[in-house]
Amino acid sequence: MGFLQILLLIVSLPLFGLAFTVMLIVGYQQARHKGYRTPGAALIIFAGCTVGIILTILRNPPNSTSYRFFVDFFWLPLIFASAASAVLILLLPHRTTRIFGPRQVKFPFVWVGQALLALGLVLLGISVHLWLAEATSDLFQQH
Repeated sequence: MGFLQILLLIVSLPLFGLAFTVMLIVGYQQARHKGYRTPGAALIIFAGCTVGIILTILRNPPNSTSYRFFVDFFWLPLIFASAASAVLILLLPHRTTRIFGPRQVKFPFVWVGQALLALGLVLLGISVHLWLAEATSDLFQQH
């Protein structure tokens, strides 16, 4: 490897990290903007990365030890993944994030509140019972 290839590799490593991060953030934000929730948006990006890897495998790049290895196995999959994610985001339909109808609560607030009140009353009854039992046993032991 010559000096120029080493210099290109040193410059390309942080640029690749930055480009990959930007691809993830922009793709995720665009999918969220289109109305997809968090798992769906992440799945769109994951599918794009998968397509990028598959296209790289189908391309069957040659093994090398030069800078071309970095281009063939890092930059091209990133470009393929970015293009696949962009196509997926453009082709998938816009989803509405608004849900109509009465709100459906997943946590049983009413039941938990009633259970806490009942538990408080039971504990109050037990403590009064134990207090009265202790008070009557003290009366009998003093005589």
